[in-house]
Amino acid sequence: MSDINAKTFKSKLDAGRRMMGQIIVGNDKAILATLIALICGKPVLLTSMRGRGKTALSLAFQKFIIGASEARLQGTPELMPGSITGREIFDEKIRDFSIRLSAAMLADVVLFDEINRMMEESQAALMELLEEGQATIEGKAHMLPKPNLWICTRNPDGQAGTYRLADPTRDRFLLDQDMNFPSENDMVALLRNTDIHRGKANVTGILEKEEILQMQRYNDEMVRNVPDAVLRYAYRLAQIVQVDQPEFKQLVLNPKTAFDKERLLDLSGNKIAALEILEDGISPRATIWLVHAACALAFIEGEDKVNFGHVRRVFIPSARHKLIMRPVAKSLRVFPEDILNAALDTVKY
Repeated sequence: MSDINAKTFKSKLDAGRRMMGQIIVGNDKAILATLIALICGKPVLLTSMRGRGKTALSLAFQKFIIGASEARLQGTPELMPGSITGREIFDEKIRDFSIRLSAAMLADVVLFDEINRMMEESQAALMELLEEGQATIEGKAHMLPKPNLWICTRNPDGQAGTYRLADPTRDRFLLDQDMNFPSENDMVALLRNTDIHRGKANVTGILEKEEILQMQRYNDEMVRNVPDAVLRYAYRLAQIVQVDQPEFKQLVLNPKTAFDKERLLDLSGNKIAALEILEDGISPRATIWLVHAACALAFIEGEDKVNFGHVRRVFIPSARHKLIMRPVAKSLRVFPEDILNAALDTVKY
């Protein structure tokens, strides 16, 4: 292992979480999910209705990182791929074509708001960015700055004016975290804080960019040293939600799991086959990044070793947007969280 350890940056990470918690009131899980994504060097997806603090969260993280630049993209049906990455233009000065990169390609922190309001052609432009940290324009690869953080938000599925995020696009997000309406006490505190109302909340820089890169390297070291039993537990969680595995049918129809058996009855009172609820489970790539996210959570909490509890805590936000549900599941009120909670209840460690 390297010279640093999980306690090296714990005080700074704790200070950042407290500071942002005063601005993003009542959504500590969204702050934690975004911090995990930063340490893993992967994009995060935030699902919420309007006005829940998504923009404030992005701006807070931009200030949290010393010297970080920020850019914003707004998802619309008219948004073109070139607006996301950049395009080739004719430069009058040099009388030749040149590549003009978008602001998002050059920024350290990017807020992509309402990503599911853009059409699938533009969604496709994101896939290389989110997976490889680069965009290929006119045959030439252009790298994103390092470190970088992409915070993408989406409206709940089925809202007017939204398009379903393509399955390969969903698979590239490390976590999908809800931003909920605050509790009564949190809302009262928020109502009293006029600085937040006016966008004047005090956020100071705490982390240097080089420190983030150090944390990312250390997180990779942690992954390489995860105990074998924890890796096998992560595998079993992924394996039990594979539709071609007999364990999945047992999971769905087992009365001891979180499923309400009445949901699994069709109009004739016959049990619906397990394969009709889920079309596809989580991918090997998703399982890899489940382990990375668990290590990042352990690191944030000042621990150098990941354990079963860390894997369990990140399992649902790391996997729920990656399960491909069949249409019948919605009519039966069976949701990804039901399947994943059943997996957590069933797989022992």
